[in-house]
Amino acid sequence: MPSRRYIVAVAAAVLTLSLLFALGCKKKTPTNPTPTPVQQGVSNGDARCAPGTAVNIVDSTVIDVETDDRKVVRVRYYGIEAPSIASESGDNAAFSFNRFTVAGQRVEMEEAPDLFDEEGNLLCFVYANGDMVNREMLVSGYARVTSDEGSFKYLQQFLAAEEEARNQLRGLWQQASHDFVSIPYTPTPVSGQPFEGGTLPNFGGMDGIGGICDYSGTTDAVIKGNVDGRTGQRIFHVPGGFFYETIIVSAADGDAWFCTEAEARASGFRKDKEH
Repeated sequence: MPSRRYIVAVAAAVLTLSLLFALGCKKKTPTNPTPTPVQQGVSNGDARCAPGTAVNIVDSTVIDVETDDRKVVRVRYYGIEAPSIASESGDNAAFSFNRFTVAGQRVEMEEAPDLFDEEGNLLCFVYANGDMVNREMLVSGYARVTSDEGSFKYLQQFLAAEEEARNQLRGLWQQASHDFVSIPYTPTPVSGQPFEGGTLPNFGGMDGIGGICDYSGTTDAVIKGNVDGRTGQRIFHVPGGFFYETIIVSAADGDAWFCTEAEARASGFRKDKEH
């Protein structure tokens, strides 16, 4: 029969081995942890434009991409703008086109001149199936070139794509009246006078004389003043403009109808596409 000393020694050895085993073993971290989606308004931190998969379509020009290192970043297509989901009642054709083009697709991303927008979205040129999505949105008539970023290396390509879609009345350009010509991209003249839209009829000289409103030729106010819910910018849209048909005028949100451009400006609104 084992002695008491032997039993104590064996027990001590077993306890020592158990402690060493417990200290030497750590819980393994999963090699593919489930990524946490980026929430609206949260900065992407030190993220960069990198290859990945489009895992969520947020808006007409915004997507969530799970990069190859398992990070989820929120990306905005650089150099273009399109009607957002919130700006339309019913189906948003621009959003639907974006979803059809990139949802679940492998994407490559190229860094833009600016890294982030004011909302913390990563700004990139995005490629899916070999085509640049930014440009495809323009070619198909579901976006237009934004002048906010200034000049960048694809600007002329983007402008040509927008012009082609506008001339062919593709996508959202079909909604524009044939009686009007859309306001093209152009910088504000040196004189400081805002560009009034080329051949777009200008009734500014009438400014309500006799109760006649701009663009309608009657007493009907057709200029839409819209307050951007995200940025607070006050912009007015005229018939024939790219966003005109998609804008919903809501007095509760500070929107308003205006008879003349002068009236809109006096109320603190600037014309769409003006700097």
